[in-house]
Amino acid sequence: MAFDPLIEERKVELLKKVNFPGQKETVSGTTATVLLITPDEFICANAGDSRTVLSKNKQAIDLSHDHKPGHEDEKARIEKAGLHVDNGRVAGNLAVSRAIGDLFFKRQEDVAPEDQPVSAKPDFEILKRDPTDEFVILACDGLWDCRSSQGLVDLVHEEIYKNKFEDR
Repeated sequence: MAFDPLIEERKVELLKKVNFPGQKETVSGTTATVLLITPDEFICANAGDSRTVLSKNKQAIDLSHDHKPGHEDEKARIEKAGLHVDNGRVAGNLAVSRAIGDLFFKRQEDVAPEDQPVSAKPDFEILKRDPTDEFVILACDGLWDCRSSQGLVDLVHEEIYKNKFEDR
């Protein structure tokens, strides 16, 4: 959540760098997923539709979940903050309900940052590590729009390991 105030504070300078002369509002944002791997745990945080997936015994385990406006809890927050969900998008425009930036959707007065129609507040997932853990994939929606979590795990096994991962 600390990124949004930084973006707001520096938006004029940032907009000049991205070549939008005279533009007064930041209209772009990003999603994020991060993973901390400790000796005992995977600790994943995400905001938006970037996703982290663990392969365990060739099975996909989602360590994050996509924040979409149509999900019941996300839709409730959006509507409580004064906007609506239309065609699976915040105000008929934005396809994610959590993001860093996208300040246009974070202007509701008297609404805390984490309760805005689009929030930068991440979700966290903690999973104990196991000897059957194989690899982790972190990717943005461009990949997940084309492949399911299991589909990408299968592809990695097939293409990278030639289905001989256990023989390494």
